[in-house]
Amino acid sequence: MLYYVVTGILFLWNSVQDIKRRTLSNIGLLIGTVVIVLLFVANGLCSGTAAGIMLLQDDVPWQNLWGALPGAGILALSLMLKGSIGKGDGYLLCISGLALGLKQNLSILFYALFLAGGTAAVLLGLGKVKRDTKLPFVPFLLGGFVLTVLQQWM
Repeated sequence: MLYYVVTGILFLWNSVQDIKRRTLSNIGLLIGTVVIVLLFVANGLCSGTAAGIMLLQDDVPWQNLWGALPGAGILALSLMLKGSIGKGDGYLLCISGLALGLKQNLSILFYALFLAGGTAAVLLGLGKVKRDTKLPFVPFLLGGFVLTVLQQWM
């Protein structure tokens, strides 16, 4: 549950940053990463597992490393497309993947892509934006996070 709270705060904070500044704070991403890692270590210590061998067991933290793959894919796309997609979006997805795992992170990404595509289509149809207008993506990741949490709890 604490992983969801931390991830939600991270998405909310970075959504505001993305809307206002069109960039994500490296400090904010670093703090989020440190908090997630500390939660993993605390989880391992509280369960009687030494932090050093925690990742070698068939435990949640080890499985959650796979959760960073969607973010790594976004980072690769950002490099291939020369910045058309923000690197911060990829870093944020890596962090959320570490916290929530692959299944939830893929769900967040797919919901976000659906929401962003729908919003862009509506805005284009209304003539509010042009084809080359860049929309901040992190607010859609926040929406995807909320939908993923609601889906899981229902």
